[in-house]
Amino acid sequence: MNAAALAAALAAGATSSLALTQRCLESIARLDPTLRAFTYLDVEGALAAAAASDARRARGGSISLGDGLPVAIKANLAVHSWPHTGGYGYLRETRATEDALVVARLRAAGTVLLGLTNMDEGALGATSINPWYGTTRNPADPAFSVGGSSGGSAAAVAADFCAFALGSDTLGSLRIPAAWCGITTLKPSYGAVSTDGVIPVHVRFDHVGPLARGVADVALAFELIARPDGTASASASASPRPRKAMRVGFVRGFEALEPDPAVVAGYERALDALRVRGHELEPIDVQDWPLAASRRAVFALSEAELAERHRERLANAPDSFSPGLRALLEFGARQTPADLDRYSARVAALEAKALAALQDVDFLVTPTVPAPAFRLDGIKPASTADLTVIASVAGLPAISLPVPTAGAMPIGVQLMGPRGSDRELLALAGELEASLR
Repeated sequence: MNAAALAAALAAGATSSLALTQRCLESIARLDPTLRAFTYLDVEGALAAAAASDARRARGGSISLGDGLPVAIKANLAVHSWPHTGGYGYLRETRATEDALVVARLRAAGTVLLGLTNMDEGALGATSINPWYGTTRNPADPAFSVGGSSGGSAAAVAADFCAFALGSDTLGSLRIPAAWCGITTLKPSYGAVSTDGVIPVHVRFDHVGPLARGVADVALAFELIARPDGTASASASASPRPRKAMRVGFVRGFEALEPDPAVVAGYERALDALRVRGHELEPIDVQDWPLAASRRAVFALSEAELAERHRERLANAPDSFSPGLRALLEFGARQTPADLDRYSARVAALEAKALAALQDVDFLVTPTVPAPAFRLDGIKPASTADLTVIASVAGLPAISLPVPTAGAMPIGVQLMGPRGSDRELLALAGELEASLR
């Protein structure tokens, strides 16, 4: 279900929002008992919104390119009167009293809000194995992980349950599930999309972004949710520079991450596609970049921030949290100011490396994740976020898009650019996508 194509079909009168929404709801009813992408559906509200969109079009009053498109929302984003859980069991009965700003923008654009998608408890994970709401399974093969923490949103897109979905990303939570589900996502520049109304993990690293089938679909969704007020990055107001040969830095020297051969082959295929497009590729050795250390540092800082936020509940009602999350929070609570300073120094070191690299090239390219999705009955790899952490610590826009592979499960390649280059990055990703096809 391609958002851009559906928007064109709606504009041409070739379909209706009600027909699209009914199709989505039927697919969800048939397949989601296995996949468990959703934790909440608003069937009545979705059908009413679709009917209202069709009525607007009939009057010639469509209000945006997204008018009438069915969309899904990650469970840590507030939607008025819907559950607002963030994947926490103790918030199961909590209802949002207002929309998150990004949700309000989607509602104002006329999109059809279907429901909330599953996620890791507190967004502190990369598996979408939630002890309170169930495990989301990969539409490519339900025996495999969907990634996380925006795994429910990724699964909903990959299973054609919606035109696009919103998720959040602190350490790779949009890009990891996008890569493992064979879809596309954009983690925007820090500040380009509001995080107001999102249950936070760490305010410095949290981002909100769209997941969709392809680059054009992600670009459409980004335009609907990007800040319009000029207070964020240049991505919200600047036009992309004309397409021309770009200097693209490609990382090498990441053998310590033990990349899967299928990932390496897909990465090389993406590099060849960029060369064919006339871009100049320059190697960037990352052997001395503190990738794993920074990933662990961001996670530890997030544990500490969540522990402080939940300090009273952790002390008085520890069973509010699953044993797994409780252990993470207890670790966070034990961190001293000196520990936090040490973690911040690691983060700053990687940020400096990334920003220095972007002084010499226009964009960076890496594999998204060193390995494809793991089996749910297997062992989760430790290095899942060791490449996505680069854009997280530096607030860079980052896109993950699928790369054709001979392997059984999808893989992705990640493009990154300077902060504020979101639209230019989307243009480059569109070129790469076309070449890979």
